[in-house]
Amino acid sequence: MRAYIRSLEFMVILTGVAMAQNNGTTEPNLYNLPSPGDIVVAAKAPESAEHKFAQKQYDNQVEVVAGLSNQIETILVDVDAPSKESPEVHHLYVIAQLDRGDKLAIRMGVEEEELAQRKLRVEHADECVAVFQATTGKKTSDVTIKDTEQVKACQSMNLYPPQK
Repeated sequence: MRAYIRSLEFMVILTGVAMAQNNGTTEPNLYNLPSPGDIVVAAKAPESAEHKFAQKQYDNQVEVVAGLSNQIETILVDVDAPSKESPEVHHLYVIAQLDRGDKLAIRMGVEEEELAQRKLRVEHADECVAVFQATTGKKTSDVTIKDTEQVKACQSMNLYPPQK
């Protein structure tokens, strides 16, 4: 019986909210449910120096990967372009360019892995700063297993100690 009454109360609340929204009234509803205009987005916290450093490194890495991608694209366009040279010379040129493209592709793979690492650093920079601040003054006997695991996680991303 109580479940039935609660479901009726819920339906009455929803009906009241819908009626208030349809009539355009700004009167508060009975249970103080937020209306769409009442939703407030929390202000973004200012970035830490460590986060800014990690973001700058990430942005630099994005530029490196974009530059390599452009070089590879240029090689592919250049290889496909018709040549005025003799077929033998053009064939040697194409082989040299494709070899250069292979080396750039290998380097790009390495740089993309570094880009993924730097993205992780940006995402977790502030968390690792908090871990560093929480564990820096502790004695070895006071460090918990959780603290140790957090430190190891930050060390694996090269964020412990934090870099500015």
